[in-house]
Amino acid sequence: MKKMLLLALAVALTLPLVSCKKKETLGDKLNAAAESAKDAAADAQKDVKKAIE
Repeated sequence: MKKMLLLALAVALTLPLVSCKKKETLGDKLNAAAESAKDAAADAQKDVKKAIE
């Protein structure tokens, strides 16, 4: 549940930053958002592992 929330938060924070560039297509923006969300999920997984230990 936390991962989904963090993933949604990462996407919500990434989209405004990605949309500032002028010559990107929607596909480029979505790819960048997905990559950012993937990184955020990896960070969240590391945090969860640290919390468990």
